[in-house]
Amino acid sequence: MRKRKGLWGIGLSALLLLASFPAARGQEVTTFVLDNGMQFILQENHSNPMIASVVAVKAGSRHETETNNGVSHLLEHLLFSGTRSRSRQEIAGEIKRKSGYLNAFTRKDATAYILLIPKEFVEEGLEIQADMLFNATIPEEELAKERKVVIEEINKDLDTPRYQVELAFDQQVYAQTPYARPILGSKKIVADLPRSQILGYYHRHYVPNNMVALITGDFDTQEMIQRLKRRFEIFPPRPLPSEPPPSPPAWARPPSPTAPTERVVYQPGPVQTVQIQLAFPAP
Repeated sequence: MRKRKGLWGIGLSALLLLASFPAARGQEVTTFVLDNGMQFILQENHSNPMIASVVAVKAGSRHETETNNGVSHLLEHLLFSGTRSRSRQEIAGEIKRKSGYLNAFTRKDATAYILLIPKEFVEEGLEIQADMLFNATIPEEELAKERKVVIEEINKDLDTPRYQVELAFDQQVYAQTPYARPILGSKKIVADLPRSQILGYYHRHYVPNNMVALITGDFDTQEMIQRLKRRFEIFPPRPLPSEPPPSPPAWARPPSPTAPTERVVYQPGPVQTVQIQLAFPAP
């Protein structure tokens, strides 16, 4: 186990859990790194007998290409569909019987997996979470189901004025950068992306040295460190894919002599309300 201070993506997980566990504010935070490179942030909170674990994987739409845009979000769905030792139904059933909760979300910079469970079942809960993260099998029949689910999500978003505004905004502000891509991807890519490419993306990115976990709740820190070592240190690290090159948003690039100093995007549509989204560059 290696000690280290610099933990990427702390804000993504910390904001989520600190909002859920307000009594934890001011409590001591412990950070550590396992020998396989997986990073952890621990914060005790004894206000109720629950423990929350959020594992963020550095695999969001920013890490995709034009040809696999949407794979991060599709994969988020698929991690609930079964492992080498558990079916989808067994994952859901075991967590439900222990009065636990599983969920996930995808963002541009990461995908996060959430576990909330009573403290007496934390060992079993962490084992299930680790199993999902590292032993997913992505069965063909489950992939076919999730393609339909995600395409329906895309259809709903496309019918939402707010989403259309945000999409147009991102494509203008972050033009020619990975941040311009929609997190859900396109219906065509989601429908046609081969299983082999999804598995390849999974095996490249879902490795312990590409993850950071935030654990908060009713536990003893030293005991929790030993639990986490048992559950997560067994998974070996692997070389990571190269990071997308940094590319500033459109407004941060030197404008051409004829470029306007402000950009305005109009997104007309059959709606009865007007939505305005403003943004300004800042240091």
